[in-house]
Amino acid sequence: MQHSATGRGIDRLRHTGCVPPAHSRRPTPAGVEVTVVPTTSGPDRPARARFARRAEEYRRQRNLSFSELARTMSRGWRTFDRATVTAAVRGHQSGKAHLLPTQDTVEHLDRTLAADGELLRLWRAASLEEHAISIGADPSPLVAAAGHPPAPDATVKPRGGEVGATRRRDALRGGLLLGSAAAAAALTERIAAADPRSASLDDSEAAIYRIARDYRATPHADLADQLEPAWLATEGLLDTRVSPPVRTKLTWIAGWQAYYLGSLAFDTGHDQSAREFLALAHRHATDLGDQHLLGAVAVMRSAVAYYTGAYDTAATIAAKATAHAHPFCLPVLAGCHARAAALAHRPDEAHAALTLMRDTVWDGGILPGPNPGNAAFAHTFLAVTLAHLGQGEHAEPHAQTGLNLDLATGPNNYVQISGDWTALAMTYLRRPRPDPEQAATTLHQALQILSHHPTRSALQRAGTLRQQLTTRWPELPAVADLTDLANQARRELPPTV
Repeated sequence: MQHSATGRGIDRLRHTGCVPPAHSRRPTPAGVEVTVVPTTSGPDRPARARFARRAEEYRRQRNLSFSELARTMSRGWRTFDRATVTAAVRGHQSGKAHLLPTQDTVEHLDRTLAADGELLRLWRAASLEEHAISIGADPSPLVAAAGHPPAPDATVKPRGGEVGATRRRDALRGGLLLGSAAAAAALTERIAAADPRSASLDDSEAAIYRIARDYRATPHADLADQLEPAWLATEGLLDTRVSPPVRTKLTWIAGWQAYYLGSLAFDTGHDQSAREFLALAHRHATDLGDQHLLGAVAVMRSAVAYYTGAYDTAATIAAKATAHAHPFCLPVLAGCHARAAALAHRPDEAHAALTLMRDTVWDGGILPGPNPGNAAFAHTFLAVTLAHLGQGEHAEPHAQTGLNLDLATGPNNYVQISGDWTALAMTYLRRPRPDPEQAATTLHQALQILSHHPTRSALQRAGTLRQQLTTRWPELPAVADLTDLANQARRELPPTV
């Protein structure tokens, strides 16, 4: 049985939650770098000590062990282990080095310990202290300012009249601007450290195109093993302060990763997981204004509605998305609209959608998203829609053409070809004079593929057809032969399919 796409891999992604500055770094077991600040030399760090002292006091007030604190801080995909939390609170790990937590870690710590922002304020002072020391500045003025920030609506007013040139020079000598320069240096370093390497981003982008090419021929479990940890890592990077160009690219990558995880959840029968991933992909696509990703998400949302019997909803989702659809997604959306409208008893709308689908057939290469809306797709969806309308005799040649085209261009694309066989089988039953013998023989071809490579859409349609055959024509040998194959295929997917 396939596991839910949301059910694996969470424990594989661990974050130590520590800032990696330009100087000394060492890898943690999770592969994340942490700051190592020597304790045997260099200036004192009173701000760092104040933060550690108050964090420990809050922990003891709440009567939480470090393990309990780590579990309480962990929420959703973001997890913390005991070692990370111990280092963040105590300021050392095994007495060997001071660790400066990231802002994300401190925000979780402050919220969990109900510190009302105090730990975050103390951490900011400690962070500025560290960076002031690193550039040779006196950290005292900056740390003092960070520890006592002005009220949000406060305005700076001169005392005793205008501030003269001498007072301005005194302020500069006092290190205030130097301290602000340390803050600027710290911010620049944090952003630079948060950005992943360009080559790593390029690899993640290329992986999306590889999945687009291989999705229909790769077992679902293998795809999930690739996608889930990659998506968690991308979302983790988005939760850091990366630069705007990198954030845009990461959002694109995360959007497509979520889309494919939603597709996998749907193809393995986990509709609720599919809806969650598709909602996230839609959010990323909306943030980017990416019509290609928006169209792809609409295709899958329509498919989920269609295969759960919500035909009006499926037709409406697809129809709305066609207005601004990317050319790659447009014929697929039109096909989804047509097949759902046929079952929603809106035949005129179904025929209009079929016309749009045939007028916009995609003849380019494979892009991320659903099955390409090429000629094979158009013939298959035309067959399915006509069969839904009871015109199986007219649908049959289209189903056969779609199958032949897919066999010629992608014989290993089990997702499409199993669907093609079930579409052809359906055309033999959805006609005034059904041909159950031919339908059963054709369905046998689909179930042979599905027994080794089950995919939800084809398996669900095959199950519906087999039920009709066994109910109306149980005496036919070809119908009886379907049972074992169908049971074998069903064992590979959850019982809800």
